[in-house]
Amino acid sequence: MMPVCLIRACETSTTNDHVMCAAHWRLVPAHIKDRVWATWRARQAAGHTPVTVQKHVAAKLAAVRAVHGRNESHGGVGLPGAAAGT
Repeated sequence: MMPVCLIRACETSTTNDHVMCAAHWRLVPAHIKDRVWATWRARQAAGHTPVTVQKHVAAKLAAVRAVHGRNESHGGVGLPGAAAGT
């Protein structure tokens, strides 16, 4: 089974390495994207220790929350994943 974007109502396929689809990733603020990438690199360099995994998961959750918050604050209008099947 292919992983899908973590944003509500988005059914776009992704890879195991991606948090969300490209359309939603573009909505994530740059400072959060930077944190996701930094924690991913740290996790790769140090190995999958509990600390590096926890920091990376927290960064990914921040990215998902940022997109969900944007969808809600804009009423979901015109944003990917705002309606089921889009």
